[in-house]
Amino acid sequence: MLRLQATTNITLIEIKQRLQKIENIIKRNGLDPVINDGLITQFLPLDTLERIKEFEELLKNSEEAVVQFKEYLRKTGGNNPKDNIQVNIRVMKKILTIKCAMLCSMKGIRNNFRIGDLRIIKNSRSM
Repeated sequence: MLRLQATTNITLIEIKQRLQKIENIIKRNGLDPVINDGLITQFLPLDTLERIKEFEELLKNSEEAVVQFKEYLRKTGGNNPKDNIQVNIRVMKKILTIKCAMLCSMKGIRNNFRIGDLRIIKNSRSM
């Protein structure tokens, strides 16, 4: 009987710790202020190569656009390292349309538009 009670107590402690972690994550997500992303939302998702070039120029010339872009991408994130692959896919879907992504590659192979050196990709990798 005492072993059963001890096992139950340990299980309750583990459940309490997990619940506290979940509550902390919810609090952190709920405390984020409303982000003004008016500069970048008119461009995203990028649907043509010209739009990619325009957006790249915006990031090059405006520090505010870079900050807004990073916050926009940060809202896409997951809660643990296992989410990284899924987060990367969601981030790329928010940045590029499928049609536009088919015209691009990181290294510019097969006459595709090279995006590996763009600020768009560098900022998304730094997240």
